[in-house]
Amino acid sequence: MYIWASDTKRQVFAEEMCRQLALTEEIMDEEEALGFIESAFDWGG
Repeated sequence: MYIWASDTKRQVFAEEMCRQLALTEEIMDEEEALGFIESAFDWGG
């Protein structure tokens, strides 16, 4: 079995992370994002 994980030390990783974060920020604001996370998470355990 192989598990792939990003090399977080590579410049490409940082650039892609920033790109995806910018896309997320364009789509929803922080309050909306936190509301989505709260509704999607099973808080009951």
